[in-house]
Amino acid sequence: MKLEVVGKIKKAGNIIGEKGLFYFFSKLAEKLFFLLKPSIFYIISPLVLMKVKKASFRSNEETLEFVFNGFWGIIAPLQIKEEISQFVSLIGKREKPRVVLEIGTARGGVLFLLAKSAHENAVVISVDLPSSDNKYPGWRTRLYSAFASGRQKIHLLKADSHQSSTVEEVKKILNNRQIDVLFIDGDHTYGGVKKDFEMYGPLVGSGGIIAFHDIAVHPPEANCGVDKLWNEIKNNFKYLEIINDKNQDWGGIGIIYK
Repeated sequence: MKLEVVGKIKKAGNIIGEKGLFYFFSKLAEKLFFLLKPSIFYIISPLVLMKVKKASFRSNEETLEFVFNGFWGIIAPLQIKEEISQFVSLIGKREKPRVVLEIGTARGGVLFLLAKSAHENAVVISVDLPSSDNKYPGWRTRLYSAFASGRQKIHLLKADSHQSSTVEEVKKILNNRQIDVLFIDGDHTYGGVKKDFEMYGPLVGSGGIIAFHDIAVHPPEANCGVDKLWNEIKNNFKYLEIINDKNQDWGGIGIIYK
């Protein structure tokens, strides 16, 4: 027990030495926040919602800074910053997407970035499991709906992406439109990510893109098979790999162009 405490103290000291006191205490506040009951959101929700609704950005850099460092991690991309930054920049160089689908939303960071990268009339769809560990609970619905800007419509489907009924619900929302950007970041097992690709990939139109998160090779205990599927399919398409460090054991974004 004493060794564990000493180890944590040393780790804290290393973080302070490398990143500074402000970084250390901001991360500590984030951890403490998530130890508290989600009902705390209702106390601060007016401030959070007002700030989200009024937020405006002059560049991708400002948007990324907002989503990575705001609100003690209430909104947070579970991504490597350099990778998602490159992905957002790539979207910005294309015609703004009018239809976006994200599978796997969690803390909503990528959903926020996708909404801010999309056309002002865009339809943005999130599919994520009903509230459970690491999935967003009901109080986040109001927050995520506030990501819409202009005349955007955000649809939050709390459902299993592998159910045929979920695909049908997505098709209803699409109303014969095709998806411009599909971001797959849900079930990371080989079978799970393959199902998402096979079920929703056909809904992406010509010229659209399909992105997979976590294409980097993970340690075996992570049970992540995204890299296996990625290596099976990527050569069938024009593709791009975004991996910040070849030695990292998580992350990586793979993009295929239809």
